[in-house]
Amino acid sequence: MLTDIAIFRFKEYQIKTGLIHLKAHRDFLLTQNGCLEAEILKSTDRENEYLLISKWKDQESFDESIENLRKTGIAQRSVFELLNILEKEPVFERFESLKPTNEIKNVSELHE
Repeated sequence: MLTDIAIFRFKEYQIKTGLIHLKAHRDFLLTQNGCLEAEILKSTDRENEYLLISKWKDQESFDESIENLRKTGIAQRSVFELLNILEKEPVFERFESLKPTNEIKNVSELHE
């Protein structure tokens, strides 16, 4: 499983507009094959900062969603408008899930 975490910090006067576009982007992700869930979280420290966390079946599903985003005019415009109202560049990070310790049968699996 792959988890994508994106951090968005909106300009103070653009929070409401930013949330409209961020929610539209989340809704787009939820329509994509392999997207297991997508959630928006609001910072408790900064009122203009939000996380978009999406979980994917695998890297291929995530990559396909990015390609679909590029092909879909409305979704692409929404992301473009979202990027224009940010205080700074968004941060994107991807993480893979690790096996739970009880599923590891020998030491060599620790490095997988």
